[in-house]
Amino acid sequence: SMDVGCDITQLREYINTASEEKDNSITSSDKVKESLKFKTVDYIDYSSGLGMIFAARPIQSSSSSYWHLEYIRRLVDESIDEVMFESVVLGC
Repeated sequence: SMDVGCDITQLREYINTASEEKDNSITSSDKVKESLKFKTVDYIDYSSGLGMIFAARPIQSSSSSYWHLEYIRRLVDESIDEVMFESVVLGC
């Protein structure tokens, strides 16, 4: 579900190879240009923080339910007349 749309392992390997070549003092202008292209790319760990996201989902869901019910409660409390709602029930 957290697909970034491309295989980042190849990019990570390329960045590591480019930095190793730079450390080995290879001065070929093409290789230096290639390594400089990826020098500004920051390594992003896409799995970092997934636990927090998954832990926050039930809280977000219960908060959403609370505010829906709170909206209905306030609407009923503020109305002098009877409040009528229409709904569609999906499922068995």
